[in-house]
Amino acid sequence: MSEQRHLSLPWRYRKGVIEQDASLVPVARMYRTYESNYPANAEFICRACNSHYDLLEALKNAATSLNTISTLAGRDEYLSEIMQIRQYANSREQVARAAIAKAEGK
Repeated sequence: MSEQRHLSLPWRYRKGVIEQDASLVPVARMYRTYESNYPANAEFICRACNSHYDLLEALKNAATSLNTISTLAGRDEYLSEIMQIRQYANSREQVARAAIAKAEGK
């Protein structure tokens, strides 16, 4: 069985419809949009979907970073490599924080 693919990201919510941002192709319709929480739910769905791959990549980077730091921490020469470790950790942190900001809609 082949895996179903979703429409290309990013998505956005507009007038009761979640749509593909670039082409305005409907992804999903939000019914009962007269209820006050439906726009917030639709915007949350869009933000979560649009952030999914960035968050996944950030978590993979964080796992790699933790593994690297853990490995280096077990070495005798750990103290001589502290600046290299700090730069490495900072670069991974920036990727993670950017993904988090996107997920939070900032």
